[in-house]
Amino acid sequence: MFHATQAHTNAQMNKFLQVMAEWYRYADNRKKVVNFCSYIIRGSLAKLYAAKYKLRSRAKVYKIASRNLSRPLKDKKGQSPEYHNLLRMGLVDSIDGLQYTRMSLVPETDYTPFPNGWRPDHENVLMEYVKLTDPQTLEEQRRCLREQGLVTPQDYISMLVWNYKKNAGLLPPLGESDARRAKEELLGSSTGEIRDDDNREDREENVRFLEAAQM
Repeated sequence: MFHATQAHTNAQMNKFLQVMAEWYRYADNRKKVVNFCSYIIRGSLAKLYAAKYKLRSRAKVYKIASRNLSRPLKDKKGQSPEYHNLLRMGLVDSIDGLQYTRMSLVPETDYTPFPNGWRPDHENVLMEYVKLTDPQTLEEQRRCLREQGLVTPQDYISMLVWNYKKNAGLLPPLGESDARRAKEELLGSSTGEIRDDDNREDREENVRFLEAAQM
């Protein structure tokens, strides 16, 4: 962290605070805990920046970088109007300040009712671990491995290809009568389409003739 930039350090700490806020999502004291974590991290970062930029105290860091450490401390230009002009023109990278520096900024506790039979993820993992330690479960897994064995994806693809070739070789060859019948069906369908087109043209000519007679 000492050699990282201020923007990178703040971003990493914000990720940690977001994880903490999500971890205490259903806790009644969510605001208090997350705000306390933000206070500890903010003080630690202020000490880090004071040592890095030789400012000697956290008060000087807060004076330059503001309460949430969003202003740049490099060259002590956090409050200079030149920096704000460059930031407005997009010539410098913006620094995200620390989140949850005030208790009012922390999200509210989620009081959504849990579904029936809901369990936390860590309890599900523990239940699976306890189930795996059961001798009966281990014996069932050993029996399954002895009966079915382990099949790799390569072996599975090989079996599919082999079954396809074997079944394709057992199909009866196409005889001359079958080929002739298929050809006749195709020709019959094509001639039927041609006849339909001719009938359609005749009907259109009759309609045009009747219209001309009425005029």
